[in-house]
Amino acid sequence: MTIGSLGGGLIIDSELLFVDEKTTDRLKGFSVEEGDIVFSRVADIGRSLVIDSERQGWIISSNLMRISLNEKLASPEFLYRNIAFNSKIVEQLRKTSNSGGRDLVNGPILNALLFPWPSIEEQIAINNRLQSADARFESIKGSVNKLRSLKTALMQDLLTGKKRVTPLLEKTEVHS
Repeated sequence: MTIGSLGGGLIIDSELLFVDEKTTDRLKGFSVEEGDIVFSRVADIGRSLVIDSERQGWIISSNLMRISLNEKLASPEFLYRNIAFNSKIVEQLRKTSNSGGRDLVNGPILNALLFPWPSIEEQIAINNRLQSADARFESIKGSVNKLRSLKTALMQDLLTGKKRVTPLLEKTEVHS
C-alpha cells in the first residue's frame, strides 16, 4: 500500500502495488492489522484510512505510518476522522511537519499532537452520528446525480426533436 493508494478514507485499487511471498515475509514488520490507522507521513500528510479485515496483513510503504490503538480506550474511526478532518489537528500537523524544508511526520511529532479524547462511549456515539450523516450525504449525492442524468436525457430529447417543445410551451402560457 502506497500514499497514492490512499484516497479519502478509501483504497484506490489502481494504485496498489503487489509483492511476492518472499518479499512479504521480509517486510512483515510493515504489515497492518484490522483497526490500524495508516497515515501518510510525507508529502500529502494526513491522508489516512482505517484498516478493515479485508486488508489485514497488507504491507505498507515506508512513506506511511501505522498507528495502532487500544480499542478499549480509543476508536480508530474517531482518530482517523480527527487526522483527516479536524482543522486543529491538520493545523498542528502543518506547523510541526516542515522543520527541514520537506513535509515529514515521525513518531515524536505524532505523539506530541493534541487530540480531543472523550470517553470511548462518546467517541462511538460521535462516529455513529458522523456515519449517519455520511450515509445521508451519499444518498443525496446519488439523487443529484440521477437528476443530472435525467436533465441531460431530457435536454437531448428536446434538442433532437424526439420531444416536441411546442406542447410544453402551450401549457405554460398565460391566457388573457
